[in-house]
Amino acid sequence: MTPRPFGAAAAAALALLLAACSGDATEEPETAFVSGTITVAAASSGQYITGKCTAADGFEDVHTGAQITLLDSDGAVVALGELEKGRNNNSKECFFKFTIADVPLGYKFYSVDVGNAFRGVYTIAESELAKYHSLYIG
Repeated sequence: MTPRPFGAAAAAALALLLAACSGDATEEPETAFVSGTITVAAASSGQYITGKCTAADGFEDVHTGAQITLLDSDGAVVALGELEKGRNNNSKECFFKFTIADVPLGYKFYSVDVGNAFRGVYTIAESELAKYHSLYIG
């Protein structure tokens, strides 16, 4: 019996099989989960009776369902979330919880943006993404 040389198709199939088994396949990037609270002045201090809350004049863009954005150091959007229903805990402030899922890791710092008015920059180091963040606006 004479050994038969591999054909081009067999060699290509073998190369594909080896590449698939080598572990070099594209993997999903590691991600984090970011959560916290945005605090802003309430429209009226009597809102604590109902527990609902509306932000004061000048902060109308901070409301239930408002988008919260995480940016990289170049200002590119890396992840999005939204504000939950505003709550008032017997004070003159509204508290909006937020969560941002699937935040890609690999950036040294992230900036948080909420609403449509520039009110400064809140920066989070990658090493602190897992902590609970309390941001005060106003």
